[in-house]
Amino acid sequence: MNRLKLSILFLLLSIGAIYCQTQNTLRYSINDSLAIEGNGIWIRSKPMTGKVVFKLNEGSTCRVLEKGNKQSIGTTTDYWYLISFENLKGWVFGSQTSMKQGETSPDFETYLRNFLDKHFFGVAFDYRVHNSQAKNLKHIDIGYFRLYNPGILCQLEPYKLSENYNKEQEPNMPEATYFENQMPKDGFCDKSKSPDGIYFKEVEKFPSYTIFSNEYENKAIELPLMYKRGKKMKVVVLHNSMIIKTLYFIAADNNWSLVIIDDCDCSS
Repeated sequence: MNRLKLSILFLLLSIGAIYCQTQNTLRYSINDSLAIEGNGIWIRSKPMTGKVVFKLNEGSTCRVLEKGNKQSIGTTTDYWYLISFENLKGWVFGSQTSMKQGETSPDFETYLRNFLDKHFFGVAFDYRVHNSQAKNLKHIDIGYFRLYNPGILCQLEPYKLSENYNKEQEPNMPEATYFENQMPKDGFCDKSKSPDGIYFKEVEKFPSYTIFSNEYENKAIELPLMYKRGKKMKVVVLHNSMIIKTLYFIAADNNWSLVIIDDCDCSS
């Protein structure tokens, strides 16, 4: 009886091993190739910044040689893949292939409304972003910064966690209107004739700041390479015909993150 049980157990283990081996083989064979989705897809000599070495069209099947790092391009985050096609090799962004993860950042206006309702309207925003309540607002690899001008030059400082900061509350704007792809006219040093509300639009780059070494120099805010091509948004809050806050956000790793709080005034 014991021998029979042992024989049955051995048979079951053998079947299980064969099944697992078959599943692993199938998994490997599926992931060993990808299909191009779209026409004229650029294949680069290296991820992110490499020159375009050739192009592929819809349905081209390529062998996957290597999985690279993630990158955020626009509102999409995906991996780069080293592929071979016929006698050619190069890197393709995953979102343009059958390997795409389908991960994109949420709609910005929806995110912005939630952000302002929770962290800005009727609360001490500057105090909040200086203490631990704001740790989920920033991207761990990017951080967020403040532009300010103690004199006439707009300078940059990393935001630091601190309990000793201005606790003045921002105004409540329960019926705020959102103006997509627009900025108010004036409102920085002079009163604006644009209606009060929240203005937001995509920008190509973040604002620069000034440093002094041997002479004054404008510098750009440095982003990690994998996020430089992420979609960037500028937000202006106009209240009582004046701009009371300017914020900048970036799409990175399938979410939006606060990057810059621009507190420079019109003397800069």
